[in-house]
Amino acid sequence: MNKVILIGHLGKDVEPSGKEEKSLKFSLATSRRAKKGEEWETLTEWHNIFLSKRNEYLEQNLLKGTKVAVEGLITYRKTEKGIVYCNILAHNVNILFPPKTYESADNGLNSKNDGLPF
Repeated sequence: MNKVILIGHLGKDVEPSGKEEKSLKFSLATSRRAKKGEEWETLTEWHNIFLSKRNEYLEQNLLKGTKVAVEGLITYRKTEKGIVYCNILAHNVNILFPPKTYESADNGLNSKNDGLPF
């Protein structure tokens, strides 16, 4: 089975890609904590994400800094020079936090006028 789920932040706005720009692409940064000696450090990995079809909603809302969950499969592409690229062919992209909302610790949900019954 070839399946990957990534949660991270967009490194730049989504952009059209492929032949006749019928698909979309974006870069995604994921991070993890690792111990180096006595201290912990954050390690960041970058992923190239491709969507096979253009989607108007995602084109308007996938902006740099947006936190998303991506589900898809891992693909590899080898260039004529022998360089191998690892890409993610996404089947599902869910926006978790828009870039402006994510910057705020409470995301505005703790205000009294949020319309929630509790």
